[in-house]
Amino acid sequence: MLKRLLLKIARSRIASFFIGFTFEHFSRLMPLKRHYEDSRVVVFAHPAPISSLHLVAVPKRRIPSFLHLSLDQPKDRGILLATLQAIQITARQNQPVDHLVLVNGGRYQKVPQIHF
Repeated sequence: MLKRLLLKIARSRIASFFIGFTFEHFSRLMPLKRHYEDSRVVVFAHPAPISSLHLVAVPKRRIPSFLHLSLDQPKDRGILLATLQAIQITARQNQPVDHLVLVNGGRYQKVPQIHF
């Protein structure tokens, strides 16, 4: 029930700033089933999974969407690389036969924080 409430709050417009801020500064306090975490990225079980293994990788920096990344900036390239490395480490740990890595945007992005 708490997970559903948090997801509903996360999808609200007013939450945009707070989601990024929370992942950046307070991710350890979030009630997540973590699969991987370091100083830049957290990978956790999706709160409303659509498959038996549905994980979410989120950078610990406020980035509203994929289009907000400035890949000509070293800081943004670094966070993207760290996120992809976290996804790869987690995939190797879980050894899925098939897998898919997505990043949603626009009307397909329900939460205003980049996530894979």
